[in-house]
Amino acid sequence: MYKSIFFLLSISLLFWAGCKPAPVVDPVEGVVVGEAALTDLGLSLELIAPDSLFAGYQTIKAAIKDMDTDEMRSDLELTVIPMMTMTTMTHSVPIEQNAGSDTDGYYPFQTVFIMPSGDMGYWELKVTVRDPLADREQTVMVPIEVVNPEEAKVRNFVAADDSIPLFLSLVQPTEPTVGMNEFTLAVHKRETMMNFPAVEGLTIEIEPTMPTMNHGSPNNVHPVYTAQGHYKGRVNFTMDGWWQVHVVVKRGETVVGETDFNLTFTDR
Repeated sequence: MYKSIFFLLSISLLFWAGCKPAPVVDPVEGVVVGEAALTDLGLSLELIAPDSLFAGYQTIKAAIKDMDTDEMRSDLELTVIPMMTMTTMTHSVPIEQNAGSDTDGYYPFQTVFIMPSGDMGYWELKVTVRDPLADREQTVMVPIEVVNPEEAKVRNFVAADDSIPLFLSLVQPTEPTVGMNEFTLAVHKRETMMNFPAVEGLTIEIEPTMPTMNHGSPNNVHPVYTAQGHYKGRVNFTMDGWWQVHVVVKRGETVVGETDFNLTFTDR
């Protein structure tokens, strides 16, 4: 009798273990900014950002799921090309591709939209997903909307030394506070309408001021090159309100351009 009970319990435990649900991946915080069906691969695609897409530097995460099981696929290869279609031309923008999925199963990438959607044209993301196990891939065009932020997050000018357009994107701070803040810029150049490589070897100097108060701040740290066209420093905001950070870009001793970023915030 005891052997029979033990046998039944063993069968029940094995049945429970085989039927328990797959681990649930916590959803990433943010909003869905685009989606598409990859029917040839049996997959669905969602593009998620912290907030609405804007003209400037931002991170987008792709969630790719099996259509039948709704489970995340983290073993795929993802390539993204942002595309702006205008009346007379089509162009891309700077983009930073990552090697694969992160620990949560999402596929993050960073891009710099250099203009908003609107009368000038419309944005799409050309997304290619490859399944290496099945040796198949599919490309879809995902429509997206890009808005203009209240304060510009990307500036551009033609470099004085080689006449190539440079694009400076504000990466940090995204939420300024009173005190020392990380100040990071991403710098790219336009080689062609489809190719915007990162730029290294520059010297960048910053000077923050409060135009309405007619003062600056001490102990700022000029950004220096780290990787992928990023230059990281520190900016000191001694009070909240409207700040203007003047940026001077040099190549060697030659000033190739200057611009300003406005940051207005209330410290709570």
